[in-house]
Amino acid sequence: MISSPIEIFHETGRAFDRASILAAVLRRLQELMTRLHSGGFESIMPLWEAYSALSGQRIGVTQGIERIAGIVAGIDRDGALLIDTATGRKRVVAGEIRLE
Repeated sequence: MISSPIEIFHETGRAFDRASILAAVLRRLQELMTRLHSGGFESIMPLWEAYSALSGQRIGVTQGIERIAGIVAGIDRDGALLIDTATGRKRVVAGEIRLE
């Protein structure tokens, strides 16, 4: 994960037009939203998993007064987070997540 802002020029040695970068990001977002709308979450699930920073991480999830701790196993077809706990796999659809 990036802990501080990075200026693209310092990383690449090239100058970029901010408007062009924003336009490219928005085009890609629109493509993904169209794909999501037409094919459901399953259509973008492999991409989501490929970029997930949580996969394989030990986390804790707080849901009201309940707390779940374990290793992130991935996501399911509906986008719920799957966590392997000491008592088995749990499916989480909402909560506050913390890395442990």
